[in-house]
Amino acid sequence: MTSEKFYSSTLVEGPWDTIIIGSGASALTAGAMLAKAGQRVLLLEQHYQPGGYTHQFTRKNYEWDVGLHYLGKALDTSTWYHQMAGITDGAIELEPFKEYTDELYFPDCHILVPNSYEGYIETLIDAFPHEKEGIHKYFEAIQYARKKLQLFFGLNLLPKPITRFSRRTFAYKISDLALHTTEQVMSRWIKDDKLKAVLDAQWGNIGAPRQNCSFLIHAAMLGNFLEDGAAYPIGGSAIFAQELGRVIYDNGGAIRVKARVASLLIKNNTACGVTLDTGETIQSKRVISSIGLHNTYLNLLKDQDSCAPAISELQQMQKAYEYINLFIGFKESPADFGLGKGNTWIHPNWDSVTDEPYWNVGDLDQNPDPRVMFFSSSSLRDPDLPNRKHNGYNGQIISAVNYGAFDQWKDSRWKHREDGYYDKKAQISDRLMTLLDEKNPGIKDNVDYMELGTTLSYEHFCASHKGIPYGLSSGTERYKSLLTRPTTPIKNLYVCGQDLVMPGVPAAVGSANLCCSIILRKNIGAYWTKRGRKL
Repeated sequence: MTSEKFYSSTLVEGPWDTIIIGSGASALTAGAMLAKAGQRVLLLEQHYQPGGYTHQFTRKNYEWDVGLHYLGKALDTSTWYHQMAGITDGAIELEPFKEYTDELYFPDCHILVPNSYEGYIETLIDAFPHEKEGIHKYFEAIQYARKKLQLFFGLNLLPKPITRFSRRTFAYKISDLALHTTEQVMSRWIKDDKLKAVLDAQWGNIGAPRQNCSFLIHAAMLGNFLEDGAAYPIGGSAIFAQELGRVIYDNGGAIRVKARVASLLIKNNTACGVTLDTGETIQSKRVISSIGLHNTYLNLLKDQDSCAPAISELQQMQKAYEYINLFIGFKESPADFGLGKGNTWIHPNWDSVTDEPYWNVGDLDQNPDPRVMFFSSSSLRDPDLPNRKHNGYNGQIISAVNYGAFDQWKDSRWKHREDGYYDKKAQISDRLMTLLDEKNPGIKDNVDYMELGTTLSYEHFCASHKGIPYGLSSGTERYKSLLTRPTTPIKNLYVCGQDLVMPGVPAAVGSANLCCSIILRKNIGAYWTKRGRKL
């Protein structure tokens, strides 16, 4: 195995300082940080390629990202990007959107979201002049929350009693924003329900609409794209696994694929390795689980008495919404039909806070339209795509669907499911393309290939709990809990991943910072930020 092929499915000899379960953005970042600190690190991935929700796949002449569509706050001001630059020696480059970040469609409203606070505030005031004062106050709260993000999540590095005390005292204001919903905070200054819907139009990025979502997370997401504009990784999302995997390999570590962890080796309430589903055991000084809190506690720790309270609390917490993802190959460029680098969000209705935000696909005659639909095309963003083997024009449409929408087929196997499953997918795919065609005429006839991924797809390929990519809901109860922290009731067992912070690659990198800082007993993120800024 060479650093060009930075992973293998075969046995890699130890000994190992740290085993990391999973190979998504958080696992890769943690692995690279620990490897650079001198540890021998082994990542174990159940899929046949690493990357988690940053991996890519191909069909015919087309290539798609599984989970990453755009990034924000990256080129000049971003802590997470500077850390990536420091760790990989600047190997991960980003292509800015430049023109606009998102295009929003509502029944009688069309808005282009610029790449700055100032531009978006001006756009919104033009559309809703009667809410000028409220718009300014709302964005003041957004910017304040953004500035205090690291403080809020950094408190989880402290012992639980000190975290609780801090939230009640000097961190009270930011904790208050974390423990109130976006709807509650918006309503302090904004009365127009249509404006609220516009401000929350991109809620699909974080898996929870304004009536359910913590305002802190809404602010983190929206500000992420307005502080320095949106961007896309040159080379596609798989560049994260490629470059971070190279760092791990070059520093004595390894990534092993087709290696599903069945259980943990735990002695005297201390983690000391893992057992694979083949029966093979691998020992290490410590273990990090980056496969989500549900998979970690409900699968790997379900028989540990010391974890019973945590499991009980986790079972009461709301999960994020289920998603479907339509992967499309186009004959001609989507740009020929009016689509650009920016994303398209289509809201067929003006949703109120009392509406269910998901599309009930159980009865498509009764519910013909999704509640929200997202379109993006990496082929319009990635200047490196023409240089790759699978370089056809692509696109993706994503929508939230009702819980358990495909449960009747959950016991069947990939490619061997009943005809009803494929019929349902065909009906959904046709409706999604029809809706996009209404905004961009002719795009439906431009389709060469389509394949719909469902929660069953996510569960099969990415091992997500119940096929939910975002894990825990971004609701307020999640941020009141002290469960979402790097330490566990098991000594030498740690967790990282989006459940510790929020959905998205920057948050995944942040969770790795938290986890590695505890293991290495120093602020490792600050070191890599400083190094990255020098490049």
